[in-house]
Amino acid sequence: MDWPIAIVVGSVAIGAVLGLIAPGRGRLLDAIRTFAVVSSVAVVVGRLIPDAVSTGGPRVLIAVAVAFIAPWLIERAAHEDPEHDHSSTMGLELSYWGLMVHKLGDGLALGSFTGEAHVGHHHGDVLTAIAVHSVPVIALITLAFTSAHGRNSG
Repeated sequence: MDWPIAIVVGSVAIGAVLGLIAPGRGRLLDAIRTFAVVSSVAVVVGRLIPDAVSTGGPRVLIAVAVAFIAPWLIERAAHEDPEHDHSSTMGLELSYWGLMVHKLGDGLALGSFTGEAHVGHHHGDVLTAIAVHSVPVIALITLAFTSAHGRNSG
């Protein structure tokens, strides 16, 4: 059970390092953003949704649709508020907490794919996908925080 923990810690560390070295490097930043989007979509559409549907049935697609639409609805509702201000760091803070919840979900996935039900076989593809999509997401959050608060904030 130690190697799933190593996957999580390693992917977060690599993402943070990339986020710290990327400012001022336009091509690296573009590559990280592109990789974040492509890898996330590939993992979700190619593996996670099909596995969830095969286990939970088509009703899982309702949760997928809600998760996809919710950020847009929240942003739209925020624009209705006259005190809504795009210069606020509230979105950045919410993104951070969203990432924490997301990483909790990644941890649950790692635990379920490495638990007793999977003794004797492994799901290296899922574990790799979790690690690979985490790196660019962590890098982008790190970039956003360093842009807003500086490298020595915290």
